[in-house]
Amino acid sequence: MPDTSFNAWVDALDELERELEWADDVVSGRSAQWTPPQGLGTMPAELVDRAARILDAQRNLMTRLDEGRQDVGRHLAALRSVPAVTDAAASVYLDVAG
Repeated sequence: MPDTSFNAWVDALDELERELEWADDVVSGRSAQWTPPQGLGTMPAELVDRAARILDAQRNLMTRLDEGRQDVGRHLAALRSVPAVTDAAASVYLDVAG
C-alpha cells in the first residue's frame, strides 16, 4: 500500500514549485503575453461561461494590481517627503497615523 501522506506531500510541494516558477516568471516579465495553443478551433459553447468568468477574474486582478501599484506610489511619495537627516544629533519623527 503506497504511503498516501508521502504522495500528498509530493503533490503539495509540486504545486508550490509551480506557483513559485509562475511568480518568478511574472516578476521577470516572462509571462506577460498568453498565446493560445495551435489548433484549438472554435470554443465549444459549453466552455463560453467558464471563459467569461476567467476574463472577469483577469480584469478584477488587473484592477487590484493597479490599486496596489498606486498604493505603493503613495507610500513612496510619503517616504520621500521625510527630510533627510543631516545632523546626527537631530531627531526625525514620521507621522504614521495621519
